[in-house]
Amino acid sequence: MSWFDGQASARALHFIRVPAVDGRDLSETGLEAYHERCPPFRSVSFGELGCFLSHVEVWRRIVAGAEPWAFVAEDDLHLGEDSERFLGSDDWLPPGVDLVKAETILTKVEMSAHALATPFGHRVRLLRSFHGGSAGYFVSEAGAARLLRFAEVHCEPVDHFIFGPSRRPAHGLAIAQIDPAVSIQDDQLAESVGLVSDLNPERENFLNNHPRSRKPHGVRKLVREARRVGGQLRQAARQLVLTPIGTSVFRVVPVVLDGGKLIRRRTRKTV
Repeated sequence: MSWFDGQASARALHFIRVPAVDGRDLSETGLEAYHERCPPFRSVSFGELGCFLSHVEVWRRIVAGAEPWAFVAEDDLHLGEDSERFLGSDDWLPPGVDLVKAETILTKVEMSAHALATPFGHRVRLLRSFHGGSAGYFVSEAGAARLLRFAEVHCEPVDHFIFGPSRRPAHGLAIAQIDPAVSIQDDQLAESVGLVSDLNPERENFLNNHPRSRKPHGVRKLVREARRVGGQLRQAARQLVLTPIGTSVFRVVPVVLDGGKLIRRRTRKTV
């Protein structure tokens, strides 16, 4: 919280803190109720459910408020160059879009080749594939209302809930991406400031040890891996077909941090 407050103060940004839901306070009965909304072979840990319900509470406040758009930020988010320009107005938001992802996790994604808008030297493109992370996004009041309705019948880690392509027909949001992005989570940076999340280890412990875990084994694991590989092959086929005709671009979304430092995906050297 101190980290985020320092960034906001340096940019003269006002924000409203929404206290997070602590998943450890949820009962087994509450966990079971949300697991009934999860897809087959998918479970959410107490931490993931706490994160999901924290975003649900933010969406409720947006719907109950008077503003047509809001920016949702998790507290380990680095605000990059131009972020205050995007946060300072809403006239750059393209019509017909419900949610605009402002962050990147530095993985290859599919976006429309055509930009819906070009504010402040960035491009706003339609996002056509999954792009993980839920730490920084603009959402309209109507978009928040749709997410709330979807949350009544569905539960999943919140970035899959919002950005999973197979979920979009259910919540019906038109989603765009700022390119280059204007924010990134601390754990995505090689030179982080140490804002370590315990969500991943908590999830691993849940999957391996909790009786409500739906971690796949045997045939289920083979089916999951087959689906994962199938998805990769479909995306590779889309890239092969759509790149030459110029309808989509497939690449990592970079982010520009203060000082003009362009951050791209870390390369791993092989020996």
